[in-house]
Amino acid sequence: MAYSSSCSSSANQTLPYTSSTCSTQSIEATHDFVVTNFSLLDGMGLGKHVSSGTFSVGGTDWSIRLFPDGAETKAHVSVLLSFLRGPCAWYED
Repeated sequence: MAYSSSCSSSANQTLPYTSSTCSTQSIEATHDFVVTNFSLLDGMGLGKHVSSGTFSVGGTDWSIRLFPDGAETKAHVSVLLSFLRGPCAWYED
């Protein structure tokens, strides 16, 4: 995706055009995580979870974590995708 723009300053000077591009790769996969007797998990406690088995996508290992009573608040069920290991890029500004 590219974006470019031009604008003027209060001194009526035209500022230069700028643009940037972000290119990403996409790897698609499917993992079925079946939870039987979900109602029996009710009351596990806030922040408590059950996990899927580990699965690999694009050379990285992942798991799905299901928090029946919520990960941080008890208002909703939470489902999180968890990175376990493998190549990873981390950028901080």
